[in-house]
Amino acid sequence: MPRYYFHVRVADEFQEDLDGIEFDSPETARYQAELGARDSLAEKLRFGQPIVAEQIEVVDEQGELLYTLRMEDLLKSPPQ
Repeated sequence: MPRYYFHVRVADEFQEDLDGIEFDSPETARYQAELGARDSLAEKLRFGQPIVAEQIEVVDEQGELLYTLRMEDLLKSPPQ
């Protein structure tokens, strides 16, 4: 199965995912990124932590950017 990486950007900081996770398709990787981001947002709201301009970049094994997920967009739209 292909491996996908979820890199995180917060302002000027870049957190590279060095391990990645195997999924059967790019669509599954995107779905899992959204689930994880929604969990993270829910936890921040639950504990009164600030919501910052954060984004997750889903990248394939070749380093190609497949999808950019902005946390603020999740606050505006229902799960897909």
